[in-house]
Amino acid sequence: MLTHRNIMNEKQYYEKLGIATNTKNFDRYYKAGLLKNIDETYV
Repeated sequence: MLTHRNIMNEKQYYEKLGIATNTKNFDRYYKAGLLKNIDETYV
C-alpha cells in the first residue's frame, strides 16, 4: 500500500530525473501506472 510518504519519495525520484511532477499529465500517467518502469539512461 502506498502511503503519503512513499508517494512523496517517488515524486522526488521523478523530479530528480527532471520530470515535472506538478502537471496534470504527470498525475494522469502516474495514476495509470505508466511511470513504473522508467529507463534512467533514456531520461
